[in-house]
Amino acid sequence: MRIKKSIIFWIALLLFLVGAGAKLFFFQPISVPQDFIDARQNSINVSQIIVRLSADSLVDLSHIGLLDKQGKTKEALDLVSKAIENNRQAREQAVKLSDYLEVMSKNLPNLSPWRAKDLATEALGYEVSLINHLISYNDELNQLLHVLEDKFSKKLENVEIQIAFLLNRINEEGDAINILNRKFNDTMIKFDKLTSSS
Repeated sequence: MRIKKSIIFWIALLLFLVGAGAKLFFFQPISVPQDFIDARQNSINVSQIIVRLSADSLVDLSHIGLLDKQGKTKEALDLVSKAIENNRQAREQAVKLSDYLEVMSKNLPNLSPWRAKDLATEALGYEVSLINHLISYNDELNQLLHVLEDKFSKKLENVEIQIAFLLNRINEEGDAINILNRKFNDTMIKFDKLTSSS
């Protein structure tokens, strides 16, 4: 009789521990630190600025090409100067974006449930890769703008091959940035669904 009570006690204890462990594993509380939320919102705001500046630069490049064909080198040179300034601002915003991603990264250990942490880690990986492509994009764009500046200032001639090469590189980097941004957004939508309290 005593052995049976002991066995029942240990079985009950084991079932309790298994149940508690399953609850802990499968029903984790939702936890998203405010620092993570704030940094994410700030990163979205900065990303929108970067996208706007990049889009403006592409429009400027198109206009520069038209002005070049029309022989309006003074106007083209003025537009190149504006595009260089936009590109400088985009680089500054990329640094800010890196800072916000660092804050998000530091808060990863405090996210729960675990799946949310995995999704946030995946999304941050996309954004870090995006920043690397953004740096390359800005460098290529900066090179292109300076080549155009030298062309219109008559410091360089016969640069069409170099311009075509840089335009191709800029387009490749832009495509990579768009793909990574889409992956980041899709992953964060999953994150939001998982961490939504409703």
